[in-house]
Amino acid sequence: SSAAQTFTIKNPGTATVKNVVVTNNRGGKAQAGNIAPGKTRTVTVKAKIKGKKGKKVAVKFTAKAGNVKASTTKQVKVK
Repeated sequence: SSAAQTFTIKNPGTATVKNVVVTNNRGGKAQAGNIAPGKTRTVTVKAKIKGKKGKKVAVKFTAKAGNVKASTTKQVKVK
């Protein structure tokens, strides 16, 4: 089964963040591109989820640009 999660990434800094990429530990990847200071960008990342239907699986998502990264874990329901 596959699932798509949408994320909004904000750049709270004073410089443009370049070449932002969002990945997950299930093989998903999305390009967010460059994000100007104070701006946000929304991306959708697909994830291949294996498990029993109806069960929730933890999926880790990471946004990375150069040597800066942030990550979060979401509970995704197997469909």
